[in-house]
Amino acid sequence: VVYSLFASRHIFNESKEHLNEIYEQVNTTFSQTVDHNRKLMHSWEQYIENSVNILNSETATETTKAERRAEFESFMAEQKSRWNITDILFIGDEYEDNERLVQCARLNGETVKLRFRRSLKTLLAEDKGGVVGSVDGDENEHNRFMMFAVPIHANTYMGFEYTAIGINFSAEDMQKALDIKTFGETGICYLVLPDGTVLLQSRDDGNNLT
Repeated sequence: VVYSLFASRHIFNESKEHLNEIYEQVNTTFSQTVDHNRKLMHSWEQYIENSVNILNSETATETTKAERRAEFESFMAEQKSRWNITDILFIGDEYEDNERLVQCARLNGETVKLRFRRSLKTLLAEDKGGVVGSVDGDENEHNRFMMFAVPIHANTYMGFEYTAIGINFSAEDMQKALDIKTFGETGICYLVLPDGTVLLQSRDDGNNLT
């Protein structure tokens, strides 16, 4: 009995240490990712501003506009691929439902309403962290994403007035961005929201995450 109690306590303490190490790894990586994403978007600001001004210019030739559009689309596509970004969005300034619903525009000009778990406007004012959201009307929890956003100089992109830009990550792309590995990839690491919703897991074991 004494040995059994000792062994159980030893296993518990060792497992606790392993889990704490994993938590520190994920927490550090996630914090670095948040900081990196904000800096990345701020680094795009001047380039986006210059590109949009050329595309909206009444004096620039159609050839100049076409060349800049091709360059702009190529650059943003390369950024998406390089950093495992799911989507890059221009964010409008008209909010609904306690500032949790906002219309955005994708790089191809398509507009979409996104719904968030908390005020995106507050996130932009704080200029930190991320917010969980989904396409408005999509009730599938597996299609939720995490967005990071920063305010930039207001302008118009393909007829859409914006005041901020954002990048979002699906669970799969966030997993790639964080590059989480646990127990030699034999274990599964979860990022869980305060209400118990699983935002993402380090690998797909085929289980339902709801």
